[in-house]
Amino acid sequence: MKHLLPCLLGILILPASSLIADDIFSDDFSDGNYEGWYSSSTLGGIAIESGGLKVSAGRSVQARFTPTELSLGDSISLKFQISLSTIADTSSGFRFGLFDSHGTPLNSNENTLFLPYDGIIVATNPSGQSGTASFRARNPNLSVTGSGALMTTTKDVYSIIAPTGAYGSGLLADTGYDVDLTFLKTEFGLSLSFSISSGEATLQSLNIVFDEALDYNFDTLGISGVTDMGDFRLDNVRIVVVPEPSTSFLAIGGLFAMSAAFYRRRAK
Repeated sequence: MKHLLPCLLGILILPASSLIADDIFSDDFSDGNYEGWYSSSTLGGIAIESGGLKVSAGRSVQARFTPTELSLGDSISLKFQISLSTIADTSSGFRFGLFDSHGTPLNSNENTLFLPYDGIIVATNPSGQSGTASFRARNPNLSVTGSGALMTTTKDVYSIIAPTGAYGSGLLADTGYDVDLTFLKTEFGLSLSFSISSGEATLQSLNIVFDEALDYNFDTLGISGVTDMGDFRLDNVRIVVVPEPSTSFLAIGGLFAMSAAFYRRRAK
């Protein structure tokens, strides 16, 4: 018991986000299956391999998570590890993003299900040799008749949100990387950021503000590679939601009250 107060005080000095960050989706594929994951093809194209999810060349994968509408100050992040079998000089060859399905069920490998989806993706060249990274918004009203592909094509379905930016180094084949995509709701709209890193080194990144994205109810994640990239493998996929800071202050206040009560009991 004598160590409880120092422990509580130690908790109080942790970053606020560490107290209230909530993993609303996670999959490390350690159970040996990919239940809840769907590919962009009726032929499948996904399998468990080497402890992760292997996705065939030219395919995308999607999974559903708890619907999340961001309030002012809230953020949502898609985090995962990826290894690419081929690094091709392909503009926007690697894509990943978050979507609002508008209640459309995700329960089969069928492209037509994705027709009504809104969302925002990152499109980047894994080689870093040509083109620039960009954030792109999916507009279901632009969908080509008969093409419900969510991410395997961006033509006539996506529009670039804002000026693109240089993103730094190219990636290496058969090498693991950490990917982070974060949307933070501000008074100006959505602050969008992504990074691809190896250890402490950030290889690709971009940050912009999208002032029109105000009413997404995110519930689907997607990750895709064009055919020239070959297969890729995913692991440790997470969706993390962090409420606006005032929620953190409430949690910290509760811990202060606990520590004060304990101190008074000890004093008596």
